[in-house]
Amino acid sequence: MMRTIAVEEAFSLPQLATRVAPWGGKSVLRPDRAAEWARRLPDFDELRLAEMDAHGVDVAVLSLTAPGIQVQPDTAVAVTDAAIANDALAEIVARQPDRYAGLAALPLQNPDAAADELDGRSARWGSTVPW
Repeated sequence: MMRTIAVEEAFSLPQLATRVAPWGGKSVLRPDRAAEWARRLPDFDELRLAEMDAHGVDVAVLSLTAPGIQVQPDTAVAVTDAAIANDALAEIVARQPDRYAGLAALPLQNPDAAADELDGRSARWGSTVPW
């Protein structure tokens, strides 16, 4: 049986400090569409799964939405936000391992911290990354 996998499906988290809208901070979306995205992007248990089922998607590979960690000018905030995003993503994938996989957010502002996130060498994960 062939499975359908949706790659790089966007998600957001309200707890991230890095919440900069692209296009200079002004949305080019209609307010109703922006509100709908704001409702859907941080959802993992209701709306997203129902949409996946309705469209025959078996697995979604989740990725932090644009503009992401890379726009954060403060290196320490970027490192913290990447850890928050990756910890949340690991929990989301662990809750629904048959439905979700994830792409790590990396704080490229600090190459050593980015390598730690990617390698899973951080104290949060021990020796393995959960995705």
